[in-house]
Amino acid sequence: MHVSEIFQFRRNQYVLVYLQANPEARKEALTALWNTTPQEMGSSVELGTKFAELLQTSENPPPDAALWPYIKRATAGKFAPIYCMRSSVRQISLAYLLSMAPKLGEGPEARAKIEKEISSDCLKAMGQELRDLMNSGDKSRRELAFLLLDSRGELSPEERELYLVEFLLRGPVVGEVFNQAWNLLKALGQDFKHRQALLGKLASQSYLPDALFAAADSKKRDILLELFAKNFPEYLAHYARTCLDYYKGLKEFPEGNPTMHCKELKAATKGTKLLSPTLLKELSTLKI
Repeated sequence: MHVSEIFQFRRNQYVLVYLQANPEARKEALTALWNTTPQEMGSSVELGTKFAELLQTSENPPPDAALWPYIKRATAGKFAPIYCMRSSVRQISLAYLLSMAPKLGEGPEARAKIEKEISSDCLKAMGQELRDLMNSGDKSRRELAFLLLDSRGELSPEERELYLVEFLLRGPVVGEVFNQAWNLLKALGQDFKHRQALLGKLASQSYLPDALFAAADSKKRDILLELFAKNFPEYLAHYARTCLDYYKGLKEFPEGNPTMHCKELKAATKGTKLLSPTLLKELSTLKI
């Protein structure tokens, strides 16, 4: 090390020890210290990570995404395999990734932008966090997680297919994932056994995916309902039957109504052939 680097290193170690013992002084002191630390120093990678972890535990901590500058170097190049094992680094990286989402676009272009910021090693280490994100209530977050995991081949065929079918049922957005989901559903029309396996996974959920039935754009909704009726009629039938079981009290559902948009499905299927005549008749007399 040069003399200046030794000085920076010792100063930073001293301040870190002080701030660990004095949390009330962390935010201002850490910001000032970071701004006067040469970023080209190798020690700034470890230092930045420690700063971020201290700021996370400070009084009134900043949003995780705002801590990205402190750990940015830790997620790239030769440092990533080591530092991305830390939960704090993954947490901040994920927050930053989500803050980028609205500006990313989709497909290969989006993935290229992400991997320019966060290395492949780090994205691999974030596998579980991304899987958890696939169950998020936010469409854009679910889609971002799916695209990253799918592009890296980290989803099993079963996980991938379940996500794509749910993508359509949750009220899809037109784009790359929509096209993949559309093509999958058309292929399912030729594979009854495959449909039954997927139906079992969908039916096991406490709340059946159904935002599609309440979509504001009725034309797009009806096109997709026709697609399901032709290629995956078992799901529509299961949903309708579950709705009847719930409202007629034929079965118990400890977690409440599993068919939140049954009323909308009833209206959308009235006068159609999307369901069997028996189910259409039963739904028509249901008071909901």
